[in-house]
Amino acid sequence: MAALIRQYKKSEAYQSDEYGFHQWYGNRSLTLEAAIDRAIRSEQCGKVHGHQCRVGRKRLNELAIVAQDHIERFRSARDWEEIYTIVGDMVAQVPGVGALAHYDIAHRIASYFRYEQTVLRVQAGALEGALKLGLKVQDGKVALDDLPPELRSLGVTHTENFLCVYKKYLKPLNR
Repeated sequence: MAALIRQYKKSEAYQSDEYGFHQWYGNRSLTLEAAIDRAIRSEQCGKVHGHQCRVGRKRLNELAIVAQDHIERFRSARDWEEIYTIVGDMVAQVPGVGALAHYDIAHRIASYFRYEQTVLRVQAGALEGALKLGLKVQDGKVALDDLPPELRSLGVTHTENFLCVYKKYLKPLNR
């Protein structure tokens, strides 16, 4: 796994993606409403992000309308997990919007607030990667203490990304 982590640290996903992500979704010149709308619609350069293309614009537009009723909750949110909970309440109101969109949208909105993840949440590819390593997943979360030190050193966001990107190459941890 050490070789995969070294490879990941050399990748664009590790070196530059977070900066561009935070520039786009965490742009503080936007109003909160505009930032939430941008996070939900998941568009850059006129294309819906690949993670949300199956959800489709129609459902994302419905979710953006639902979000208008939650603006004050977002305003008073104190951390990443509260943002995640609010987005979950919204997603529950729009059939066809799943766990990956829930996570991605929460991550984007949290970027606006500069909130960092303190809990490793896994879904879709990251879940597959966590299970391949033999990590215990409970309620879509992995305890940080269960991670090997080299993976923990990436931080929560990059660990989630690493698990997804390298899921095909992961093998159970020797413990």
